[in-house]
Amino acid sequence: MGRLAGSLALVALLAGAGIAGAQQYVTPGGDQYFQVEYEAASGPRGPHVTGYVYNRGDNAADNVRVLVETLDARGAVAGQSLAYVTGVIPINGRRLFTTAVPRGDAYRVRVVNFDWVGRGGGPYPASSASTASCTRPFVASAAPE
Repeated sequence: MGRLAGSLALVALLAGAGIAGAQQYVTPGGDQYFQVEYEAASGPRGPHVTGYVYNRGDNAADNVRVLVETLDARGAVAGQSLAYVTGVIPINGRRLFTTAVPRGDAYRVRVVNFDWVGRGGGPYPASSASTASCTRPFVASAAPE
């Protein structure tokens, strides 16, 4: 009986870990530190979103990830793409991102993760736990061409 209970507990634990692993975590405070401009377009390889992330914070930002949500006609999320912003975004600077996306009626783009880079003291994580969610999009949705 003890072995069966232990096996059931392990199965329940693993099932819960699978659910938790599917959650999208968002770094808190992103809306006050970053501005996102983007454009949706269709090219020979299909639809894509390209844009810039502007750093309005007091430190350079590294490991910046952008979530692009594809929206249907009702505004419901129909798909997601994750884009990595290459390189460090300096204070008051910007960096380009681009990602392939599913075809949709509109798109919503927001910064979901970042690490602050210290001023001369080396990198240090600002919010690497990234467990709070952002309650509003950073930029209004843009309709594809």
